[in-house]
Amino acid sequence: MTVSAAPATPGGTLPTTPVRFVLHFFWRFRGWYLLIVFLELAAAASSIIMPYAIGQIVGAVTDAAQQPAGGKRSRRRSLHPCCSSSA
Repeated sequence: MTVSAAPATPGGTLPTTPVRFVLHFFWRFRGWYLLIVFLELAAAASSIIMPYAIGQIVGAVTDAAQQPAGGKRSRRRSLHPCCSSSA
């Protein structure tokens, strides 16, 4: 019985250098890696946007709760310079 340094794979032997070893599996499963990167980016965007969305909901509910019944609804001032009205 002989012992080899790298076990045989369906395509031959595994690469011996670290970079080629990583690239060997990256190219074989690149679709999965791209899916993982996309899902991680989506999760990061979601964690950034979620506090903003919750703040908008809380602000809308607070404005609605402070209105008198049947009264005119006041518009919230935007803090963004392009959206603020100077009326």
